[in-house]
Order: sequence, then C-alpha cells, then structure tokens
Amino acid sequence: MFDTSKIGYSFPPFPVSIERTKLRELALAIGDPDPVYQEGQDGDIPLLPTSATIFLFWENKHFIEQLAELGYGYKPFDRRHTPNSNWPRISGLRTLNEATVGIIGLGEIGREIAIRAAAFGMRILYHQRRRLPEMEERELQASYVPLETLLAESDFLVPQVPGMPATVGLIGRAELAQMKRGAFLVNISRAELVDRAALIEALRSGRLGGFALDPLYEAPGRSDDELLQFDNVVLSPHIAAQPRFNALDDIAEMLERLSRELAP
Repeated sequence: MFDTSKIGYSFPPFPVSIERTKLRELALAIGDPDPVYQEGQDGDIPLLPTSATIFLFWENKHFIEQLAELGYGYKPFDRRHTPNSNWPRISGLRTLNEATVGIIGLGEIGREIAIRAAAFGMRILYHQRRRLPEMEERELQASYVPLETLLAESDFLVPQVPGMPATVGLIGRAELAQMKRGAFLVNISRAELVDRAALIEALRSGRLGGFALDPLYEAPGRSDDELLQFDNVVLSPHIAAQPRFNALDDIAEMLERLSRELAP
C-alpha cells in the first residue's frame, strides 16, 4: 500500500493497492523500464514521474471512483499525445524545435523573431526586397530564399512588413494556396497584409493549421467576428507585445532622449 502524497502528485492521499508486476507494466508503457522503490512504513513506495503516477491511478477502478466522488473528472488516456509529451492533452500543439519559420521582412521586429526562433532550434527562412549581408545572415542563422520557397517550406509563416498600400493583400489566395497544408500563419504586423476573405476560406478548408492576429481587422473588435468561430484562431487587440514592463521601458527611454535633446 502507498499513498499519493509520497510521490509528489497534487491529489489528496489515498491508499491504493497495486502489485509490483502491474506497476512495472505501467512503467514500461511510458518508457521507464526500471521503476525505483524505497522502503517505507506502508511498504514499497514507487518513485515514478508524475505522468507515470497518473497512469498508475487511472488503471485502478477503485481510485477512479474515489476521484469522481471528490469531483475530479476522469479523462481516458490517449496515446496520440505522448510523442510530443502533451500530457495536458491539448489538441493542435506543435513542436517548435526543428520546425521551419518563414519571416517576410527582417526589419527590427523580424530580427527579434528570428533570434527567438533560433533559441528554439528552428530553421529560419526569410524573404525581403534586399538580401542581408552574409555576416548578418550568419548572426541570425537565417537563410534567404525566394518567396515561393518560403511559402512552400514554412511551418510557421510570419509576414513582418509595414502597413502601406503596396503591402495590402500581401498574403492572398495565391499565397495561401502555395503554403504547406496545416501550416500556421502569424500576423503581428498589420491585419490588412492578409486578405480576410481568402484567410477565412483557408481556415474553413483546413489548409491553414492555425492563425494568430494582432492587431485586429477592426478596432474595437466585434463579438460577431467570423474569425471567432474557429478554435485554431488566436486574436488580441494590439496588446500581444505590450507587457507592462515593456511599455514602461519604452516610455523611460523616450523621456531620457527628450531630456538629452532639450537640455541647455
């Protein structure tokens, strides 16, 4: 017998009787071929990862009943989530490591995105009117490619160019059709860069795996916005890059520069 409080899980302690052979089968199922035990006053206590503990308890019908009585819902284990270590079982998650991000426009913000993408071990492609010097490409770990190649190979597409008449509809039906099926489009530049009608078509057809937008097509946003109907769409009203400290730092920098310029 052992209780859950001794193996670090957040449920209240319940005594559960599990045979060693059953415990080993469960451990093998999650890739731990040699579960470790320690001697305790209640017998052998298995020292397993939290995820293993969950599997262990869910295999015990009496324990499931106890959890239900206490208000904890039971959710069957789905092996499809284990390869990505998606223990919360949130559908649609992707691993950034070794995925390809395509950035259209390596300006100030585009470069910051590239720096963060490199930290996650992503492959970084970029396209813009003028190619960067080779030294800057090496520093950013970014490779210049034609737009068609960037669209076809990117798992995450990030258009990062200014909003102006020349960039309106930069990503339209033709560009969305060239994208890898299931790729994500992340627009944190200006909404009008992406043709709205073409975007909704791509979401409905499943060509786009997901879409994120900041700022919105309309300000303030509307509660009946068609984009809100999609579970794979994330919208935020021009606040995605504004944690409090960021805004305060920007204001401080502005005041310091004004002070220097206006000083007698």
